[in-house]
Amino acid sequence: MRTYAEVDENNMVVNVAVFDDDNTPVDLGWSGWYETAEGIRKNIAGPGFTFVPEADGYPLGLFHSPAPFSGWVLDENYDWQPPADKPYPEGFGEEDSQWFWNNDTEDWEESVYKPPPGEESEE
Repeated sequence: MRTYAEVDENNMVVNVAVFDDDNTPVDLGWSGWYETAEGIRKNIAGPGFTFVPEADGYPLGLFHSPAPFSGWVLDENYDWQPPADKPYPEGFGEEDSQWFWNNDTEDWEESVYKPPPGEESEE
């Protein structure tokens, strides 16, 4: 059994299907189908993925997922990155300080844990 992704004219994956080894889209003469498996084409394709037919280091092309958040950009390795570097201000990494990506503001924001009223902190 082998898995293939059907890619449309815009290089978007529209379908993923499993075929018998002796009855693949290649055997059937279908165009626009590309094998997808672990270790082939960087990622295993899924609907909504993009197929890049020519990419450095991937002679068979590669698949990449849709952006995880609005505003994220693909780097040179076809991995999604936030548009702004994660900040490392004074106090970063200290207990009770956490940074998260806010999709609404498209920036990193700090969240500091505040115990509920009446809960005493350990000091």
